[in-house]
Amino acid sequence: MELPDFARLLDANLNRVCEGLRVLEDYFRFAVPDPELATRCKSLRHRVRHEPGRLKPDLPDLLWTCRDAVSDCGPAMSLRLQHQGEIAHQHSTIRDLLMANCKRIQEGLRSLAEAGRMLDQSDLARFFEDMRYQTYALESDCLAAIANEPRTRLAAALRGLYGMASPDPATGRSALAIGLDLLTAGVSVLQYRNKTADTVDQLADCQVLAAACHEQGAILIVNDRIDIALTSGADGVHLGQEDLPVGVARQLAVKVRPGQPFWIGQSTHNLEQARAAAAAGCDYIGVGPVFATTTKADLRVPVAGLEYVRWSATALDLPHVAIGGIGPGNFEQVIAAGARCCAMISAINQQPDLVTSAQQIQRQMLALL
Repeated sequence: MELPDFARLLDANLNRVCEGLRVLEDYFRFAVPDPELATRCKSLRHRVRHEPGRLKPDLPDLLWTCRDAVSDCGPAMSLRLQHQGEIAHQHSTIRDLLMANCKRIQEGLRSLAEAGRMLDQSDLARFFEDMRYQTYALESDCLAAIANEPRTRLAAALRGLYGMASPDPATGRSALAIGLDLLTAGVSVLQYRNKTADTVDQLADCQVLAAACHEQGAILIVNDRIDIALTSGADGVHLGQEDLPVGVARQLAVKVRPGQPFWIGQSTHNLEQARAAAAAGCDYIGVGPVFATTTKADLRVPVAGLEYVRWSATALDLPHVAIGGIGPGNFEQVIAAGARCCAMISAINQQPDLVTSAQQIQRQMLALL
């Protein structure tokens, strides 16, 4: 059988394999950065694109001259099967997206290998077969990577300034207005903390902030109120030592949002509380108060100090946020003690130009990390 009979098959499947690898590469390059996986995907894509032409020099010219996308019946077939409900036109989870592209790659490589055998191109067939087995390992590693993706994403976001959207009596600004300004300043994580508004207003605020956070890839955490966090579309809740137990909060999150990431943080003031939070399954902890603070007038715990920050940074394999009395004059000490993320409330929220002040602090913090 002459090669032109298989040219369109080879062309279509080479494109299919490279497109699938590009989806994986871009996901692990931009969405959830994993340099090792992104590099593997890129290397495989380049090999699939260029190695066949080395093994059979006339192949590249033959492929593009035989391309005929206009008469391809594939799009019509896919549309009909979508209408019949036999195939989905979108993926409901990241796992589905990655698995679909892995299968696309593997099936394309199998078709290419079989075509190589039919054409008596043993080197070409062997190359595609080898690539297919490599993609089985790649699939396993991709799925293993996303199994830990929620915690990885949170840890990556907890760097620099931890935004606190709390109403400020001194300036009269609302929690919502401050939260939107902090997002404009570019914070990666925003906590909504409002002890004075009623539940209806808090829910409305969090719905607006959740939409704004998701639009720019930030994370919204709600202080104390897991009911508001779960119903507003927020990404997690931050609990105090006297709030709902972490285990109960996790059970509620799993029941209301099965299969979806929901982060739980907890304030801790000493080593015992930190260890207990980690054992209970917290995703991150608040560490403090690092210095004396007037933001929480009812706070009945002693200053934890920089030693507690140092201990948390080295003894616990858990992201943490340093909080309490931190401002422009002392945040460098906190970062030097090992903190990677610091919360500031009055030191930022009372600034006349909150956005510019927050941006400046964020740049300074990130330059020290």
